[in-house]
Amino acid sequence: MNALTARVVCTARLSAALLAPARAALVVPAREKHSASGKRPSGKRRSPKQTGTKHTGRPTILDPRLGGYNPPISMSRSTAERWSKVAPYKKGAAPPPVKGRAAPQPEPQVETIVRKFFVDDHQHLITMEAFVAFALKCSQGIARLKVLNGEVGVTGSAHARYVDIKPKSTLNAGDYVQVVLAKPPSKEVIAERQAKKAVDYTETLRKSILYRDKDIIIINKPANLAVHAGTKNSLNLESLLPALTKPEDGPLRLVHRLDVGTTGALILARSKEAAERVSDLLKPSDVEGAGALQKTYLAIVSPALPKPAPDAPAAAMTNIVTGIVQIGEAPKEEMKTIEWHDDYTLSSTGKKIKKAVTAYRVLASANLGSLIELSPTTGRKHQLRVHCAQTLQNETYLSLGALLAPIIGDFKYGPGCPSKIK
Repeated sequence: MNALTARVVCTARLSAALLAPARAALVVPAREKHSASGKRPSGKRRSPKQTGTKHTGRPTILDPRLGGYNPPISMSRSTAERWSKVAPYKKGAAPPPVKGRAAPQPEPQVETIVRKFFVDDHQHLITMEAFVAFALKCSQGIARLKVLNGEVGVTGSAHARYVDIKPKSTLNAGDYVQVVLAKPPSKEVIAERQAKKAVDYTETLRKSILYRDKDIIIINKPANLAVHAGTKNSLNLESLLPALTKPEDGPLRLVHRLDVGTTGALILARSKEAAERVSDLLKPSDVEGAGALQKTYLAIVSPALPKPAPDAPAAAMTNIVTGIVQIGEAPKEEMKTIEWHDDYTLSSTGKKIKKAVTAYRVLASANLGSLIELSPTTGRKHQLRVHCAQTLQNETYLSLGALLAPIIGDFKYGPGCPSKIK
């Protein structure tokens, strides 16, 4: 050790020896400091440290207020009481009944099936939601929910494994789209539903009689009820007619018909002679011996039609004159309108063309639709519906007075209900 280092060490030891008494006088234990002043410290005296569990009086599973709920060790009693009310519900059991209400029932399990749809060549690069809506004949909103809920899959092609199952994902021609659907009800369930519907419709028909005498009965036919039996319906008006009369009065006879979705006056004959007389009165004006009764319909169409001119006479009607030809066979037939010429009665495909004449006028118009009055001069199948929902948009056809506005609720020749109106 050299002289400089020895001097530094000695100085440090001397400083420590001189400062030791001062430190002893300044650093006094807390108890000695308080006792020296003769006064108790301010504030409450600190209680001795507790031992044992973290919370005294910890709730346990034996507590009757918890209903068998076993809380964790860190949970307070008040929190445990709150959790005991919802814990059984989280495990799948029904929640306790609320005072004044019935206990909610668990949702029934729905049996499902998987249907497979093929993507054709003309549907190449179609979006997932658009294809599902087309396949299921539903709205794109419902189709989108099925995709988001994981109820749609793609298989059957090399491209399928790379498809991201999202509403806007695109499909390729050749893909197979699998959709999870609810299992159709059994025949017994369908028969039970039909029987209940028959009872309801029978009661409705009895209350809808507008006129009755010894020859005819006029009823207000409800909507969504077919007049005759068909391939898509087993419940129809014809099968419910016996409930409107007594057995000894004989059967009622249908003189004319209304479409399934149409509601209005329907004449029923009480005898064969009455049916023949009413049928003659309802003959279209283009038929020899035209009758004196004229059918008039009210319909709401969309988009809106131009309002009638203020100076136009109130009773002025505009005539639509076209030809109508049937495409396809029942029950998938569809009526098409073409330009009418008296010299041409056959279409290019050999189908017979029938002349169709409808008079109409606009009663009122708003932003999204118009109320119109329709009076058919001829009696062609789906005549009013196709005259309101034309698709041929050339100048020659427009000059015929075509409306180009389908009837709201018509899903065959129009969109049914436009999205803006929904």
